[in-house]
Amino acid sequence: MTLARRAAHLQGLFDGMQLDETKKETKIISEIVDILAEVTEELQRLSDENATLKHIISHSEHDNVLDELEDVDIDDGADYQVICPTCGEIMYIDYATIELGSVNCKNCGELLEFDLSDLEEEDI
Repeated sequence: MTLARRAAHLQGLFDGMQLDETKKETKIISEIVDILAEVTEELQRLSDENATLKHIISHSEHDNVLDELEDVDIDDGADYQVICPTCGEIMYIDYATIELGSVNCKNCGELLEFDLSDLEEEDI
């Protein structure tokens, strides 16, 4: 079971206990479970970025690795990793950009459109 699934399972167990939310102990446990979920998401983001960098390094000629890494735009404020279906360029964008509905690929100029109408608030 992955870390994300385990954290979600723990959240479900906690929610299912239906503890008295006014008690200090319940508030502490709730906060711990929330922090665990945030840490899990951050670890997944870092893992994804690491995989991207490994891919770039493994598919680059030795002399061009540093040049290609300089072109990688990993924004600390980025919430999402988007891969252009046309050229395979990986871009990191924030939620505000997704809300705009579209963005042009930095590599090939392809218009990438986002439709958030099917998402519920907790999915975002």
